[in-house]
Amino acid sequence: MPISYLVNDLIYMQENILQKSSDFLKTLTDIPDRFPVAWERVSMLMDSSNFFELASLVGYAPHSGSTNQANVLTGLGYVSQRLCFFIAHEPTKLAGAMTPSSIEKVLRAQEIAAQQALPIIYLVQSAGLDLRQQAGGFVAVGKIFANMARLSKQGIPQVSICYGTATAGGAYMVGMADFTILLANQSQVFLAGPNLVSYAIGERNTPEQLGGTLLHQHSGLADVVVNAVDEIQPILQNWLVCEKQWPVFKSYQNSASQPHTADFIASLKSISSDYRRMFAMPELVHMLVDESYHAYKPSSHTKMLCYFASIKGCPVGVIANLAPIDTQSAYKVVQFIERCERAGTPLLFMMHTTGFQVGRDAERSGIINAGSRLIQAVTNTELPKITLQIGGAFGAGYYAMCGRPFSADVVFSWPTAKLAVMGPEAGAQLLTSLKVQSSLKRGKPLSSQEKKSFYDTMHADITQKMDVAYTSAQLWDDGIIDPLETRDKLAFWLDIFAQRNKCLQKGKDYGLPRIH
Repeated sequence: MPISYLVNDLIYMQENILQKSSDFLKTLTDIPDRFPVAWERVSMLMDSSNFFELASLVGYAPHSGSTNQANVLTGLGYVSQRLCFFIAHEPTKLAGAMTPSSIEKVLRAQEIAAQQALPIIYLVQSAGLDLRQQAGGFVAVGKIFANMARLSKQGIPQVSICYGTATAGGAYMVGMADFTILLANQSQVFLAGPNLVSYAIGERNTPEQLGGTLLHQHSGLADVVVNAVDEIQPILQNWLVCEKQWPVFKSYQNSASQPHTADFIASLKSISSDYRRMFAMPELVHMLVDESYHAYKPSSHTKMLCYFASIKGCPVGVIANLAPIDTQSAYKVVQFIERCERAGTPLLFMMHTTGFQVGRDAERSGIINAGSRLIQAVTNTELPKITLQIGGAFGAGYYAMCGRPFSADVVFSWPTAKLAVMGPEAGAQLLTSLKVQSSLKRGKPLSSQEKKSFYDTMHADITQKMDVAYTSAQLWDDGIIDPLETRDKLAFWLDIFAQRNKCLQKGKDYGLPRIH
């Protein structure tokens, strides 16, 4: 084993999950710093300051010095005790124009809202598509409007509040909502702005003449026009409560249920943050769930842990890694999912996996068959699913533990999460070996220095791209959460799962029409 690896190993041994998480979370800025205008507008509409931001790092490129987290704020908050999804443009960035990153962020918000039956409140002030990146966004942005049509048909309320100029795609985010609120002397909604209209047809207009509130009261686009922002909240509340008759969001948590671990912080401090080590997974499960829980087949196929449990009184089936996934453990998890399916129990995947077991014995035992069967079960179950990425997420183990492509309702990461095909040491070594072979075939063998340089480059690249700051920026999770807040956040989402079926209304043939 290389000496450098041993040195790193000793360093990692000194760092625990809580320390690693604290150091990472300190680097993130608060919502008002990142979205000053959007946050002010969202705050004025909510019952309280309780806001659950999602996809906070999308568009963030920490290693390039970029701090553009996409110019749209998305998250959950309460309006008149109704849990709503907010999608708010930040007009101080590119005049709210939609970049590829912001489009991805809106699409994910709409996906969650549709799945969980959550009303959407669009806070619109957008110049439309960022024309500098139109090749990467023109087709994708269309899905936002298609989703708005589907959500309307599904009966999920959507309201757009226009705070300023809404051009092109921004105009459709107003027009395709079920209910629109415009601000007098501020809202200006048009498919093409005055300059473009002048270029296209020679007609000259002021912004107010072309798309102001007087015009749109006549056009039928404006359902309500208000004179000041403080008039918006009561109208929004009245629409949700009286017209839509949307139910109050109820907590199904047992308030008397408290964490049973005496010293939660001390327990986290005892667990190394090194993704190359197996975490003390039974202890982590014990800290997150209620005191009364039991393991499924605890004495057999112990490389995967399965528990029938609850979190703050909400039932949940927990699936956790303890070692590389072998054949029999994979089948055990399949059986566990089937039992949860019969009981209608949501699933929590606590992911820290090096992948499936490899080697001759594993292949003989049918590891490919078992892995395929597990992936089928994870994919096809109709149960609500939460994925919590705690440590390593490597290879096909990432698929089997319900990674992003496998339709988890929500995916969260701890700051210690790492995601890649394989770790940097193995990956860099394999790529270096392939480079050496390729060079030999060309008759140009690499020197020792060239090999080392290539290895170091590959190692650094893999290390950077497996880091949670990078993976979260790609929208491969729905946000990074503090380990100390995990239990509360899991219980919150179990509440959402419990309520969503009660909120779904009968679908209509088409979305709600806006008729002049």
